[in-house]
Amino acid sequence: MWSKSCTDYNAFNKDEPDELLLKVTESMTDTLSFEQNNYFEGLRECHFFASKNKQFLSSSVKVFSKLIVRGFCNNKEIQPVNYDNLQTLQDIKSKLIKIMGLSEKYQKEERSWLSKYLPNTREDLPARSMNDSFDMAKVPLSSDLVLQNKYTTTCKSLRLGRILEDMDLFAVWIVLKHIHNPKLPPDVPNPYVIVTLLVDDVLINPERYPDLDLIFSGIVSYVGKTSVEVTLWLEQLQNNTLKRLTKANFVFVARDPTNQKSVLVNPLKANGKSEEKIMEQSSKKNEERKKAHQDSILNKIPNIDELNLVYTIFLKTVDHKEPLLGNKVLPLGSVWMDDTKIESNILCHPEDRNLHHTVFGGYLMRVATELAFLVASVHCKTRVTSRAINSITFRNSVPIGTKLKLIGKICYTKENVLVVEIIAKSVNIETKTSLTTNTFYHVFVAPNIVDPVLPQSYHDCMLYLDGRRRYLEIYDSLFTKI
Repeated sequence: MWSKSCTDYNAFNKDEPDELLLKVTESMTDTLSFEQNNYFEGLRECHFFASKNKQFLSSSVKVFSKLIVRGFCNNKEIQPVNYDNLQTLQDIKSKLIKIMGLSEKYQKEERSWLSKYLPNTREDLPARSMNDSFDMAKVPLSSDLVLQNKYTTTCKSLRLGRILEDMDLFAVWIVLKHIHNPKLPPDVPNPYVIVTLLVDDVLINPERYPDLDLIFSGIVSYVGKTSVEVTLWLEQLQNNTLKRLTKANFVFVARDPTNQKSVLVNPLKANGKSEEKIMEQSSKKNEERKKAHQDSILNKIPNIDELNLVYTIFLKTVDHKEPLLGNKVLPLGSVWMDDTKIESNILCHPEDRNLHHTVFGGYLMRVATELAFLVASVHCKTRVTSRAINSITFRNSVPIGTKLKLIGKICYTKENVLVVEIIAKSVNIETKTSLTTNTFYHVFVAPNIVDPVLPQSYHDCMLYLDGRRRYLEIYDSLFTKI
């Protein structure tokens, strides 16, 4: 609905100065109540037009505002937006390498000298707007057969793991667009290290096509002192119309050049009530994350309903012919949780490194996603559909040269829905010491009712309750339009 040709801007802008456009912007953002998705759906299309017309680049928000006021959403003929000249993910990767002052060769690069260019106080950093970080990029699947083969599944859909890998890279780019230190000389590399902390609220459209271009867009939607939240959208061009594939929130932490401590980032300012609402929603989400951590089973005893559920499961596994404690039986048609477990072991190679010479977070998401799909499909004896990722957390980095051990199992089932947990561990090959690096929680939908998964140990019972909480949290969103 937002694709009314932006070229109309030239026709009706001849007599009106920028000052009036600014007033229109303020009026629009103060009086119209846009949902977050619709607001930036229009913004990104006008921003794309502006990026190809240099004179309007600094006024892309104004362009969008004026189009709204002039009947941008009327019923006139919709004209397609040309995305042919949009930058690619490979372009962004090259820009990141240049910005960070890195070579593409695998070698240790000294960056500690860049610490002197970090801000001492937040007053050294100007406030940034959402439009400062907004950007778009594409993966040209429609014209690149090599890329198509990399992104295609055996059932001719899109590999979700590849998509997540790209989204992580693009989100880092959005963060670095937000960060601006006026005192940094133009010929000095960016001193920041951007570390992924978590990913959540990922809802997935099952209709994904491997031969249509992927269109990424994103903004910085919330900023703490050292943390940055990025909201990303991923779409495909279908018949000259953008069709949503997924939306996700990425949270990053800014670190010093040696990745030893957190450092300050630019504050975020809102332009109008629409952006204020987005920031309020993101702030509320951040508080919900903190509360969920405080109320997690690791920190607080399960509630009475959950304890009753555990006891009900216990009764199901009692042998009623010989009712003795410890004499458990598996109910007919059920599966023990541990029997759904599948492990994989991967040697981490330099080709999978990030800009800071540890394993790229997007790569970890890809291999974990593909293992989760395998765990669910093996249990169901058929292909399942990935519908959501409840959360991905990053606890520690994975060094190059270590063994990446992934352990996946189903922690909760309900009718045809499965929740799969993946735990990633980094294992030192020489000392055999291991460290948990990541946890992933994927939600799948099967075509038929699946065999229920039951816990055996108390630890499994707590994991079962945790999986149930994740299921209840996301269930209402599983079958709604993204």
